[in-house]
Amino acid sequence: MPELAQELLALIADVIAESGDHESLAKLALVNRPLLNLVRERRSSEIVIGGLAFHAKPQKLLGYLQRLQSLIQADPTFAECIIALTLSHDTDVETDWDYDTMGWLAWTEVTEAVSQVLPQLPSLRSLTVTTYIPDAFTDWANVPPDLQDALFHCFSLSTLEELVLERVVNMEITPLIDCPSLTNLSLTGVTLSAEDLEPVGEAEPMDVDDAEDGEAGNRGHLLTLEVGDCGTALGKLLEGLERDDARLSISKLKTLTVHAAIYDNTMKQAMKRLTQQAGNSIEELRIRIPVSCDRDVEELKVLESFTELQQFPQLTSVEVEVALSWCDGPQHGCHALRLPHSLEPIHTIIHAIRFWAARGLETVRLSFSTDPYPIRTWSRMYGANPINTGDIAKSIVTSDLWATLESEFGSPSHRAGVDVEVAIGTPLMEGLHEAVKEIELLKRDIVVEGVYRQMPNLTKTGIVNVYCIADD
Repeated sequence: MPELAQELLALIADVIAESGDHESLAKLALVNRPLLNLVRERRSSEIVIGGLAFHAKPQKLLGYLQRLQSLIQADPTFAECIIALTLSHDTDVETDWDYDTMGWLAWTEVTEAVSQVLPQLPSLRSLTVTTYIPDAFTDWANVPPDLQDALFHCFSLSTLEELVLERVVNMEITPLIDCPSLTNLSLTGVTLSAEDLEPVGEAEPMDVDDAEDGEAGNRGHLLTLEVGDCGTALGKLLEGLERDDARLSISKLKTLTVHAAIYDNTMKQAMKRLTQQAGNSIEELRIRIPVSCDRDVEELKVLESFTELQQFPQLTSVEVEVALSWCDGPQHGCHALRLPHSLEPIHTIIHAIRFWAARGLETVRLSFSTDPYPIRTWSRMYGANPINTGDIAKSIVTSDLWATLESEFGSPSHRAGVDVEVAIGTPLMEGLHEAVKEIELLKRDIVVEGVYRQMPNLTKTGIVNVYCIADD
């Protein structure tokens, strides 16, 4: 084989890896040592410990961890290839601490194996702690001490850039405010305990030996933050970041994503505090709103917290995603989805966006999506088209939201160079019944054309771009 540049070899490995052709990727590794290293990096860059594949199979998970440990011991450079780690298990909400409800966390052999593997991963850039069962959570206080210590080691890595905590309760604050390399943080369904924090006056000085390249005392800067159902935790985190001895700052935050689920008063107060600390630097604002079609849309009230966009003088992009969830299903007489009766909060934020457009806003993106999973499930139970997708399409097309967009951005005096994007539809999933796929694609085409007709001025000038989510 002729000698090729490293960049070209990397490109070849990337193309095959992205295609999902694992057999060809394995054969590529046999060509020469450089390709072996490239293939190993791509096949081992992300590992998942736990999850559905190991549900109720602790011995299988233990075997996986033992093989991973053997690979690392045989070739320590293998561990350097692992840059992303996900810890996923099936903790239950209201039951006792045992295997049936706690998954692999209740197995001493497994947690000891995890505790041994984690400190041997020197290049981690991303760490996720989650549960794959909806509404389940992890109680940090019940995580074995050895595993806590191993995770603390990962938190302290100078390479760690992204930390995702999903449904973790009683988590400690110190690991978060002592991560100067952290740039991306996601907290959803999280509670933090401030009990581990010492009073500022009694805080021990930083160990210079633990600092990298003489950067002791320097603060890192969080650039992206994603939050949801974590009002108390977010408030405590912001309080911790204000400490003189905190090693992380939020003052240069660029992107803020807010999930509106359980947007209660504590969340509102925390968001108010956040905008006071970071509002001057935020450039992208993303709001995710889950909407259940069989009850009042309380989640839309999240938009009221962001209607005064003067709080964000650097804002260039606003994205509002409304995720429509299904009702009980056709067996209970619910054959159609509908948009909420009142989209007044969205109208309100559009007014605020238009007002601020003249001051630098560049992109407005509105997204309406539905969950494809019930379509796949119900298609097997009730035939190819159990859902009245025509009613869904009609409810979207006839919404007075488009008239508001047209009036706010359609006239020449109000355009101010803002691009309006509208994404609509159900993301297509692998395994979705072919007939349902065709119906969904057809309905999306109808919706796109219908929405365009509701905004003639925006359509004529090319300011608005309406498209299907599947085309993203």
